[in-house]
Amino acid sequence: DDQREDFPYKDLHEANMALDMLATKCGNKKEPVITRADECQSQWEKMRGSGLEPDTVSFNTVLKAWSKCCASLADYRKHGDSLPVMQTTTTINDDHPKVYTAKDAAERATLLLLSQEQDFENGVIEESARPDTLSYNEAIGKTYLC
Repeated sequence: DDQREDFPYKDLHEANMALDMLATKCGNKKEPVITRADECQSQWEKMRGSGLEPDTVSFNTVLKAWSKCCASLADYRKHGDSLPVMQTTTTINDDHPKVYTAKDAAERATLLLLSQEQDFENGVIEESARPDTLSYNEAIGKTYLC
């Protein structure tokens, strides 16, 4: 429980709801969608080290964030809109690949999926966090349209 002191959520359900709120913002043109998707991924990564292990719902929510980000960026491009201020290069975690375009967001989702699948195969994550059909739909199916 000492590891969870810095983590603000009391249980997995509450943490997943917070992730979903961030992911939902990735579809809002008034939001800095790249930043919100990166925040969602960073929160999920914090869960992994907090003693509150994320599950497939948590993972799929991060993929949903990048999928929505991808769609938003493609929509900006399609309509010739400019991105909100702070949007162009802001990321929360310098270890994450930078995202500038819809293609970058789609690639981020795909890389996350491949990494999670490899972590499962190598015994790093439990069955409860294994990617499922929805994971593939979010990472590949929806981002394909970007």
